[in-house]
Amino acid sequence: MSAEKAVTDVINVYLEALRTNNGPQFLEAFTPDSTVTHAAVADRTVSTVSITEFIEQVKGFHAQFGTVVETPDKIQVDLSEPVAGVRVDFTIALGNDVTMTGTDFFSLAQVMGRWYITSKLYSM
Repeated sequence: MSAEKAVTDVINVYLEALRTNNGPQFLEAFTPDSTVTHAAVADRTVSTVSITEFIEQVKGFHAQFGTVVETPDKIQVDLSEPVAGVRVDFTIALGNDVTMTGTDFFSLAQVMGRWYITSKLYSM
């Protein structure tokens, strides 16, 4: 398997974990000390949480909206093994009534032959 495909596969694991609200699946894609940073467009704030706190936030979104589906509009991979950067332009549906667009920037590292997300920065 090519490195680019392996990196894209990790992003797909993240997207599936988000859609299915699957905490353990998030932990398959992220390193244990990963961070997630949200740069909010509406109020121009920036907040950073651990991956475990992000998983709890996702649980809250599922509880509030019922479904959370992030659909990639474009995925761009920049690879310089053993690291990679991935940009995902997306549309996210929160339940049936809320749809937004945004961008994810992921940093990944290859550890013992396997790719992991080390950080996520997003805006929407």
